Order: sequence, then structure tokens, then C-alpha cells
Amino acid sequence: MILASNIKKYRALFNLSQDKLAAKIGVDLGTINKIETCKQFPSYKTLSKMIEFFAIEPYQLFLSDGAAEFEREKYIETVYPLIIKDIQSRMKNTKIP
Repeated sequence: MILASNIKKYRALFNLSQDKLAAKIGVDLGTINKIETCKQFPSYKTLSKMIEFFAIEPYQLFLSDGAAEFEREKYIETVYPLIIKDIQSRMKNTKIP
């Protein structure tokens, strides 16, 4: 299941065992284990704590890696031109001694 895989992925990125993640978000080890083995769907409260702890957007837990890549590309296509425009504007307004 995508959700379980993504939770494992983010847990690994933070270099946490199931036990340590459970402690960080205030649930028991069994809950994390059941979620990651697709035996239990996380409650809204548990999902919210994970999203806050991992500092991610909720949709990121429900997308496959390919979909996440698509979202990242779409974000870059949207934001990159704005960043370049801002830098160019700042450079025009900067006086070089």
C-alpha cells in the first residue's frame, strides 16, 4: 500500500525506528507496526501527527513516488520562473559601488 510505503520512507529519511517514531508522535509501537504492515489504517489524529512531524503536505503520504516526482516537477515549473524574476528585479534595484 502506498501510504504504508511512504510512512516507511519518511521514517527512514529521519533515521527513525518504528519505536522512535511512535514515541515522537505519541502512539505505541504496535500502532506504527500495524500501519506499516497494512493491518490498520491510521486514525486522523495519528496521520495529523505524522504529517506535522515529517513537515510534509498531507497528499505526500498518499502519492506513489512517480506521482510525487510529477508534483515536484509541476512545482518547479511554477515557482522557478517566479524566483528568477525576483532575483532579476533585485539585481536591477541593487547599486554596485
